[in-house]
Amino acid sequence: MTVSPNPNRRGLRQDGPTLDVNLREYKFFPPAARPGAIVRHALLERVTRMGVPHVVILQAPLGSGKSTLLQQIMDGGHAKHWAMAWLTLDENDNDPRRFEAYFIALVARMVAKAGVTMTAQSRVTTDNMLDWVLAQIAQIPGPLGFFIDDFQWIHEAAILRFFRDLLRALPGRCRVYIGSRNLPNIGVSALLVAEEALVLRMEDLRFSAKESAELLISAGDETFDAETASFVQARTEGWPAGVQLFKLALVRADIRHTLEETRDIAPLELVRYLSENTLSLQRDEVQIFLLKTSQLRRLSGPLCEAVTGIHRADALLQELEQGGLFLEALDGSPGWYRYHSLFARFLAERFGHERPDGVLDVHRRAALWYADHGVPEEAMFHAVESREYALAIRTLDEWASRLIAGAELVTVAYWFDKLPLQEVIANRSLSVKIAWALVFLRRGGPKHPLLLYLEATRAQGGNPEAHSPDVVLAMATLFNNDLRGATRLANVPALQHPAREIFEAFELGAAANLLAFSAMAAWHEEEINHLLVLADSHNDYAQAAFSHGYTLALRCMLQVLGGRPRLATEAPRATSGTRPYVNRGMAAAALAAARIWACYEADALDTAERLATQFEEDITLAAVPEFIALSMVSIARVHVARGRMMQAGDTLDTLERLSFQSQWSGVREMVAWERLYLAGRSGDAARMEVLLPHVSGDAAPPDPVWIPVTEALSGPLLGRIRLALQQRRLDRAADLLKSALAIVPVRPLLSVKLNVLQALVQHRQGQTRLALRTFQHACETARSGGCYRALLDEGAELAVMLDPVTGSEVDRAPPPAAPRARKAAWFDTLSQREHEILHLLCSGASNREISERLFLSENTVKFHLKKLYLKLDVKNRAQAILKAQAEIR
Repeated sequence: MTVSPNPNRRGLRQDGPTLDVNLREYKFFPPAARPGAIVRHALLERVTRMGVPHVVILQAPLGSGKSTLLQQIMDGGHAKHWAMAWLTLDENDNDPRRFEAYFIALVARMVAKAGVTMTAQSRVTTDNMLDWVLAQIAQIPGPLGFFIDDFQWIHEAAILRFFRDLLRALPGRCRVYIGSRNLPNIGVSALLVAEEALVLRMEDLRFSAKESAELLISAGDETFDAETASFVQARTEGWPAGVQLFKLALVRADIRHTLEETRDIAPLELVRYLSENTLSLQRDEVQIFLLKTSQLRRLSGPLCEAVTGIHRADALLQELEQGGLFLEALDGSPGWYRYHSLFARFLAERFGHERPDGVLDVHRRAALWYADHGVPEEAMFHAVESREYALAIRTLDEWASRLIAGAELVTVAYWFDKLPLQEVIANRSLSVKIAWALVFLRRGGPKHPLLLYLEATRAQGGNPEAHSPDVVLAMATLFNNDLRGATRLANVPALQHPAREIFEAFELGAAANLLAFSAMAAWHEEEINHLLVLADSHNDYAQAAFSHGYTLALRCMLQVLGGRPRLATEAPRATSGTRPYVNRGMAAAALAAARIWACYEADALDTAERLATQFEEDITLAAVPEFIALSMVSIARVHVARGRMMQAGDTLDTLERLSFQSQWSGVREMVAWERLYLAGRSGDAARMEVLLPHVSGDAAPPDPVWIPVTEALSGPLLGRIRLALQQRRLDRAADLLKSALAIVPVRPLLSVKLNVLQALVQHRQGQTRLALRTFQHACETARSGGCYRALLDEGAELAVMLDPVTGSEVDRAPPPAAPRARKAAWFDTLSQREHEILHLLCSGASNREISERLFLSENTVKFHLKKLYLKLDVKNRAQAILKAQAEIR
C-alpha cells in the first residue's frame, strides 16, 4: 500500500483563517475505540452530569486510561449532539505560533461541524486569539466540548497564559476536558476554589474489580476465571495498562503458572516483566520489527521498511493493530500508526540495551527517509538522535527560512540548543537564521557567541551568495536600545528591489520596519510611509504575519506622532489571510504597546487599562525597548489619572529595573525624567531635589534632526521645560520653548504639547490674552485628532482658569494663588483629576458638561465622582459641593 509520506499538509476550509503551519491531521482525532474496551459508565456519569464544573482535568501517569476515557466522553457528547473538537498535543506545540495554528484549526473544525460559516468579520485580527475564539464559539448554538490530550508537553508561558484566560472567559455551555500526566499550570487552584474545575487523578481512573473482570473474562475464553481476575485486580490495583498487559501476557500457560512470582514485583518491574512476556509471544520477525520501530514516534509501512529492511511492513502493522498489541491507527492519517507510550518505552529501552549501535542506525535511516520525503520536523528529531549533525544542519537551514518568516521562533531555538555550536557556525546561512530567533526571543545579547561570530565575519563576505548578517545584527542593535546604530546596519541596497526568496523577503520587511521607525525620529513623513509600504510588500511575499504585526504597530505610532491617536485606539483591521495572535510575546506585544500609548494620548483610559492587563507582561518580555518604554510610561500615567500613585510608581520601578538589567541607557533616562515630572505634578519639592541629579539637566539642546519617538511622551525635551515651570523659572522655560518649537513645527503631537506648555508659561507671565489664543489653537489641533492628554496633563490649569465658558474675567484673571497654609484632611488625598472634577462640580457643571470639558466619557466621570464622594465622606453631589465650598471659604 502506498502511503503519503506527509499526510499533514492539508489546509482548512477556505472561509477560515489562512494558516501556514503544516498540520498533522491525526492530532485532531481521538484514539479509536478498541474492541472489547470497557465503557467507564461510573466515570462518564461523574464528568458529564448536570452541575459538573466546566473544566475537567484527568491527571495521571502513563497507562491510566486518560485518552480512552476522553474518547468515551466525546462519544457520549456526540450522542447528545454537542459541538466538539479534539487536539492531541506534543512537545513541538510549545512554539506559540505552531500552537496558534493548531488551536485556530481546532476551533474552525468545531465551527464547520456545527454547520456555521465563518463570516469575513470573524477573520479580522483582534487584540489576541482569545477574542477570536470567543467570537467563533458565540456562533455555535448549544453545548460545546474541547478535548485536549497530552497537555503535559506544554510549558511555554504564553500558551499557558492563553489557557488561563480561555478557561476564565468561556461561557457556561462550554466544557473543557484535559488529559495530562501532570497538573497543568493554567490556574487550576483558582478554578478549584471557585468550583469551576474537577480533577480526576490515578485513584479515580483505576478499574473497579467489576471492570477488570469484564475486560479479562470473555465468553468462551477459559484463560481467565474469576479467581485469576481477582488476583490481577489486586496485583495491578486496577491500573488499566497493567490489566491490559496481564491480558496479553497470560495467554501463555507457562506465564499463568508463574502468577505467584509477580506478587512482590514493584510496579515498574511489573511493566517490564509483562511487556517482556508479551514480546516473547511474538514470532522472531515480529520481535525484531517491534524493537527497531520502537525508536519511531509514528509509523507507516514505507518508513518501517526503510528502517528495518522487512518487506510488507504495512501488512505487518495492520496485523499488530488488529491483534491489540498496543498499536493504534492514527485517524486522519491513513496508513500511519503509533505505539502506546508505555509499551514503546519498554521496547526502546530493551533495544537500546541490546543494540546501542542499532539504535543509531534506525535513527539515521529514519532521518534520511523523512528528509527525502519533505518532513523536516521528524528528520531533525532522528538526525539529532543519530548524531548526524551535518544532515540536521542542512535540514534546519532549509526549514528555518519558513519557520522564521512564520514566527515559529521557539522551534528554531529548540533545535539550535540540540546542535553543537561549532557545527552551526560553520554554516553562515543557518547562523543568520538562528540569530533572528535568538534576538526576538531576547536570548541574543551582544555577548552571545553566535552574534559575536556574525559580527566578526560580516566584513569578510566576498561571496555574493553568502547570507549577509547585516539586518539581523541591526535588529540585535535595536533591541540593545541603539536605534541610530541599527539604522546604519539595516539600510541595505536590496531593500528597494523585490526579494529573490521568502527568507530574504522576511529580512527586507524587517529592515523596512526598522528604517521606518528610525525615520520617525527624523520625522521624514513621506519616507516613513514609503518604507511601511515596502515593508508590507516584502511581508506579503514572505507571508510573514510576524513582521506584518510590527508594521501595524509602526502605523499606529505614526498616527500618534501625527497628532491622530484617536485613530489608533482600535485594533487595526488586517488584510484577509492574516490571523489573530496567541504569540502575544512577539508582534502582538509590539502592537499592544503602540496601542496603549495611543489610548493614553486619546484619553481612552479604559481601553488602555484593558490592553495593559492583557499584554503588560508580554510587552516587557518581548518588545523593542522604545515600545516597552512608551507603553509602560503610559500605563503609569493611567494609574496617576486614576489616582493610583503607588501603582504608577511600581510600573516605573519595573521599567527601570528592566532597563538596568538590559543596559538600556535611553530608557533609564526616560524613567528619570518621568519620575521628576510626576513629583512636580504632586508638588513634592523634596522628592524633586532628590531626583534632579538623575537627569541631564541643562545639557546641550536636542538634535534638531533626531528626536526619539519616546520624547513625544517623556524625556529631556519636554522634561526640561516642565522642570523650569515647576521651579518657576519662567524665562528659562520660555527660552527652552522657543528653541524646541523651532525644531518640531512638523511633528504634530509634540507641537500640541509644546503649545500647551507655551500657553501655560504665557499665562504665568501675566500674558493672559496671548495665553488664551495659544491654548485655544492647541485645543483645536488636539481635538481634531484626539490628543486629549496633551491638554489634560499640562493644560488643566488653563482649562479651568482661562476657558471663557466658566464666566471668569480672563483679562484680569490673577496668577494661581499660593496654597493655603492649612487644608482639610481630605484635600491632599485627591488626585489632580479629582481636583479638576471638584472645581467643575462647584461651578454647577453636569456630568455631561464635565465629560466634555475634561474630554472624558460620562462613565469615567461617574467613576471619579464615586471615588471623590468616598474621600469627602459624603453621599451625593450637593453634600460634596457644600463641603468643598466650606474649605474654600
